[in-house]
Parts: sequence; structure tokens; C-alpha cells
Amino acid sequence: MSDAFPPLIEEFCTYLHGQKNYSSETLRAYRNDLNEWRVLWADQGIQDCSSLESRWKSALIREAMAALLSRDRKRGETGVVSRTTVAREVATLRSFLRFLRRTERIQKDIATLLPTPKIDVKTPRFLKPESMAELLEDAAPDSSHETRDRALFELMYGSGLRVSEAVNLDRESLDLENGWVRVVGKGNKERRVPMTPAAVSALESYCEQRDRAASDRERALFLNKNQERITTRGVRYLLKARIERMENETKLISPHGLRHSFATHLLANGADLRAIQELLGHAELSTTSRYTQVDLKAIRDEYLKLHPLRKPEPKKSE
Repeated sequence: MSDAFPPLIEEFCTYLHGQKNYSSETLRAYRNDLNEWRVLWADQGIQDCSSLESRWKSALIREAMAALLSRDRKRGETGVVSRTTVAREVATLRSFLRFLRRTERIQKDIATLLPTPKIDVKTPRFLKPESMAELLEDAAPDSSHETRDRALFELMYGSGLRVSEAVNLDRESLDLENGWVRVVGKGNKERRVPMTPAAVSALESYCEQRDRAASDRERALFLNKNQERITTRGVRYLLKARIERMENETKLISPHGLRHSFATHLLANGADLRAIQELLGHAELSTTSRYTQVDLKAIRDEYLKLHPLRKPEPKKSE
């Protein structure tokens, strides 16, 4: 029996793109997750909607969940699977099953049988203001792309951009004269974000260099050594190298950490939470509110470090 699910997965992704306006990155994640479930179904002898509806019940669902966790552990570097990953994979499947029911491929609401894993609530990792200043001032030795890198990180931190938003910027996205950048975020939602004077200055220097070297047909703002649009992987590599050269910061953060730093520093300096929500492009205020936990943690750490009645640290045994 041939596998009937690949064309249904593509139909589902086409629906998400057309009706929900999901980005290509989100659709890629949906495809990957659903193909994992498809392989698990094949191992259970389920290759079409009819067998899925009649056979996929509690016992087989538990079996598939166990197999999924096992695969995720093997792929992970630490062998530990985050609850967020599992919750995302289950949520993807739940959406797909409801799509199958809505399009009358199945009659039963199988999605209700799926467990709802609890999600780990992680405190966002960020750099302290002094460390951020060091990162932005840092210059790579013998780097011909330092002007670009400085402009990139000034913009990502100064305007709170996701790495995907930054690499997808076009030259025409910038309004340097008025200090604004036009950003396309999740769900292809467009927003205008202000830029700091430092970012504008760095971008002016970079654009002068870029415009001389790039082809007139090249629309991308940030270019790699081949004069092509830089990738998210490339940005991660550049940030990792930059942080490793810093003296005062030992922990590595992802490019998203620059966005976390942006939000945390604004909140610490009295910015309104709803204003931060608009700048970040969050659909829900609850997503933005996690930064209040970061700010409270920083206050508590400082309190425990400086209070005269703090508990002394135990002596290390020799």
C-alpha cells in the first residue's frame, strides 16, 4: 500500500500559507514534524486516513509518543528532549488532524486523544548592558566585513529584530533619513520599527560600502562574501565568534539573545510593556510579559549579592 499522507501534508501546508499567511520557515518546521509522524505511522502499518481513523487509538498513540521521544533524544546533542520540542510536535499533529476532519478525510476528532505536554517556561538569556556595549564595540581582527557586522548587530539589538527578520531585510527596507526600518515578521506581518542613532550611523557606513560592491539587481541588505544574502546560520557563526573574543562574558547566547537583551534593557529602564510588545511584533502581551520575570530575577540576584544580611557562601573544602 502506498503512503497517502505526503500529498495531504503538502495540501495542509498550502492551506497554512494561503489562509494563515505562515512564513516559509514555519512551513518547513510543520513539514518536518509531520513527516516524523508519518514515519511513525508507517511503522505501525498506518498509511492512509481510513487506517489512521480506525486504528490510531490510545495504545498506538502512546507507542508513537515513546518512539518520537526516542528519536528526538538520539538527534539531540545532550540526549535530553525539551518539553517545548515535544509540545510543538504534538501541536503540529493536532492542527493536521483537525484539518483532515475539516476537509472530511476523517470523521472522528482524533486530535482530542492527543496528550498536552507541559511546556518548560525558560527565562530568556540576555547580555548585560556593559557586555552588549563590548560586543558592539568589538572588532574582528583582519575582518573585511567588520562594517557589515557592526551594522548588523547594532540593528538587531537596537531594534529587537529576530535573526530571520534581519537576514530577510532588503536595501529598500531602510529609511535612514528618518531612522525607521520596515520589518516582515512571523505570519508575514509587516511592522515599522525605529532605529537607534548608533544603528543608523553604522548602517550608513555599511550601505556606502555595500552599494559600491553589490550588483544593482541585488535586493538583500546584508550580504556575505559572495555578495549574496547572508543566512541565519552565517549570523550565528559571526555572533559566536564575537562573543568568544569578549573578556567579560563567558556564556554563549544565540542571535535571539540580542532580541532578549533589547526587551530586557528597555523594561529595566521603564519602557511600557505594550510598547515593547509592538516593537517586538508579538501578537499576545503574554509573550512579552515573560521579560518581567527576567527583570525581577535580576533585581533578586542583585539583592542577594549586596544585602548586608545575605547568607555567606559556604567555604570550599580543601
